[in-house]
Amino acid sequence: MSPLLARLRAHLARRSPDGAASPSASRDADAPTGRTGAVEAIDVDEFASYHAQAMENYRPLAAPFHLYRQFIHAIEELERVRVLPMHRFVRDRDGSRRTIVFRHDVDADPGMALRCARFLASRGLPGSFYLLHTAQYYGVFRGSTFIRNPALRPLVRALIVCGCEIGLHNDALGAFLFSGVDGPAHVAGEIAWLRSQGAGVRGTVAHNSAPVYRAANSEIFAGRRLWPRDARSADGRALPLEVLDERALGLEYEGTLAIARDPAVPDEARAYCEAGPGGGVRSEAWMRTFLTGNPTCRWDVDMQVWPVGCGRWVVAGRSAAGGIFHWSVELDVVLDALRRLPDGARCMVVIHPEYFMAD
Repeated sequence: MSPLLARLRAHLARRSPDGAASPSASRDADAPTGRTGAVEAIDVDEFASYHAQAMENYRPLAAPFHLYRQFIHAIEELERVRVLPMHRFVRDRDGSRRTIVFRHDVDADPGMALRCARFLASRGLPGSFYLLHTAQYYGVFRGSTFIRNPALRPLVRALIVCGCEIGLHNDALGAFLFSGVDGPAHVAGEIAWLRSQGAGVRGTVAHNSAPVYRAANSEIFAGRRLWPRDARSADGRALPLEVLDERALGLEYEGTLAIARDPAVPDEARAYCEAGPGGGVRSEAWMRTFLTGNPTCRWDVDMQVWPVGCGRWVVAGRSAAGGIFHWSVELDVVLDALRRLPDGARCMVVIHPEYFMAD
C-alpha cells in the first residue's frame, strides 16, 4: 500500500465524515462540522477501494518506471534543448533551441505522479502536474456537497516540495453532467482551494476531449468556444460554456494549447463531437484524428508525444516535409523524432502517470 493510501485509510478510520452543507459547499473529509446528514453514510473504504481498482485497471497497460527515467535521461542528452514548465512554455519562445514541456495529467494515480515529480526534481528539471478534481483520489460529491480526500492535502504539499508546477485538470463538464453541480463554479472553487494550500495555480488543462461531452472542458472559459453553436449534451442539456473569465481567476493559460480553427467547419466539428470518444488514446484511428486532423481545433505546438501504455508511444505533429504521425512506437522512434525537430520548435509531452508502475 502506498504511503498516501495508508494515510488516507488512517484519516478515515479516525473520523467518518459527516455534515450536511449548502448547495455549493465543499470541505475536507476530516473537517468536523458538528452536524449530521446524508454525508454520514460515506463508506470508510470508498476512497481506498478506488485506488485499488484503478491500479488493477491500469496494471496491464503500465510500463516499468525505469522507462520514464530512461526517457528523461535521453531528453537531458539532446543538444540545444531546454525544458520549461507550462506557464513559461506558453509564452517564452526561443528560435535558437528546441523547447519541451512535460505535462502530467493526473487522471488516476497520484502516487506515481509524485514519484515522477520527485524524479524530475532530482534531475533539476521542471514538470507541470494537473490534479483531476472529479477523480476519487481528489474528492467525491455527496449530493451537492464536495468532500475532499484526506490524502489530497499531503499530496499537494509533497508536490510543492518537489518544486513542480501544479494546476487543475479541468473537468467542469463532467461535474455538471454526472454530479449535477455547477461545474465551472466547482473549478473556480478548487483553484482557490489549491492556492490556499500554497500551490501557485497559473493554468488549467482540460480533461477528456470534445467528443466525450460534445464540448471541450476548455470551452467554459470566455473566448475559448471552439466554434459558435448551441452546445448541448447527448441528453439535451445546455452546456455551460464561456461562463468563467480566466484573467479574473488569475489564470495565464489553458494547457491543452488548443486553438479554434479559422474558419471553422461547423458540420464537420459537430459530427466529430457527436460521434463519441471511440477507442480514445488506445485507438490509432482516433488518436490520428484527434492530434492531426481534429475538425474542432489545431494545436499551438509543433509536436506532441504521448505514452499510451505498455511502453508504447504516439508522436504527432508537423515538419517541413509535412505531417508526422507515429503510432504505438518504441522510445527510440520518439527520440529520433525529437532530434529531427528544428531549432525553435516546441514539443509537448503529455504523460498520464498511471501508464507507469513501480519497477
